[in-house]
Amino acid sequence: MQTNEADLGSEISEHTEATSQIESDSEPEEASEFEFGLSDIDDDEQIETHPSSDNSGNLAYLAACEYLDVIPSSNFLAQINQAKVSLRHDRIGPKGAHAIAECLRFSEIIKDLELSQCNIRAEGAVSIFDAAKLSNAPVEHLRLSGNSIGEGEFLTRVSADMAGKLAELRDQSKKAAKRRQMRGKKEKQKKKEEPTEEELEERRVQQEWEDGLARLDVYQRSSPASEAVAALINGTVSLKTLDLSHNMLTDTFMDVVGLASWDAAPLETVSFAHNKLTDGCAESVGRVLTMSSAETMDLSFNRFGAAFVTMLAEAVSQSSAKKLILRGNALKDNAAALLTAFNSRQTFIEALDLTSCGLGPKSAQELAKLVAGSTSLNEIIVDDNTLGTADDRETLVAALETGAVVKVSMRGVPLTAEQKERLKGKNVVLGDRPLYMKL
Repeated sequence: MQTNEADLGSEISEHTEATSQIESDSEPEEASEFEFGLSDIDDDEQIETHPSSDNSGNLAYLAACEYLDVIPSSNFLAQINQAKVSLRHDRIGPKGAHAIAECLRFSEIIKDLELSQCNIRAEGAVSIFDAAKLSNAPVEHLRLSGNSIGEGEFLTRVSADMAGKLAELRDQSKKAAKRRQMRGKKEKQKKKEEPTEEELEERRVQQEWEDGLARLDVYQRSSPASEAVAALINGTVSLKTLDLSHNMLTDTFMDVVGLASWDAAPLETVSFAHNKLTDGCAESVGRVLTMSSAETMDLSFNRFGAAFVTMLAEAVSQSSAKKLILRGNALKDNAAALLTAFNSRQTFIEALDLTSCGLGPKSAQELAKLVAGSTSLNEIIVDDNTLGTADDRETLVAALETGAVVKVSMRGVPLTAEQKERLKGKNVVLGDRPLYMKL
């Protein structure tokens, strides 16, 4: 019988308290250190490393591992008394994340936790988010990249789309059952012969209906993490870094997270890069941008387009961000409107990354105006963009040649040898296509 996720934290805590009580009632020479795998630690060293107050969360972690029937991570135990803990690529899974979350509830040491590509999924992430929002948990930097956290949201959305199809299949299944009844018992007894095409189709519909119900049940039992992220943003008093890149996050996820009180969170760096965000969540992203105090906002390699740029052009003047990373989004010449906004409005944004965004002639023209004008930008990156035709690029080069007030990175932009020579010594970065764009 599986334990409900809502009760998991309380049950683990009860188990931890019971374990601690047993230890306190035992004689010193009979302390259950062997149960916790501490047999190789001297008494003096054990007292120093694992104090009775358990401010490292060590005992809580080991008790949770015992309760969840998982092998404790030797890598985590080796770092448990350090401010920075990195378990990148450790593949600890959801249960391992549950155990680490229990440690965080007691730890007064861990401030920087990286669980990137650890396969914790939505279930494990929910536990981590819940633990990190506690006022006595000093976690300041949380990196959960590459854990498919948004998969639960994705499956829930798919289940909603599937509901209409399942209803239709159910109606077809009922009609097929009625037709079978109308044939009478005599016709049903003739099953020695090969089934007709109509009968095969009826069986297919019935099987598809049953399979659909099974899939829908699985989807509805998935554990979306968007509410947990929103609760973390609402409740944190210490979190400065939140990395949710490479997690299959969808518009539905962002719509929930966007409703959180971002203005109250002390965040400095936020990453939603490499996900499945589209123009459908542009309003929610705009809310995060305008409310959050984060200085660095990474929205690169999503699926944003025209509607996103329209929102962004309005939001840049209200955002507290100093660095905005949009690389890898197919903005194309829609980005011209964004560059125009920087030309006409005062913002706090000092660095703008538009690497590999498909910038065309209009963007090149606006960029030429921007680099020669008055703007809050100190740096703009347009690596790996064609920037229109040769004439458009020449216009930009001429503007840069006269003395740009903005540092411009143009690695991978198809300039001629003569143009590159003219830009030597200017406030321009030239070179080959960035390495990360070649991978």
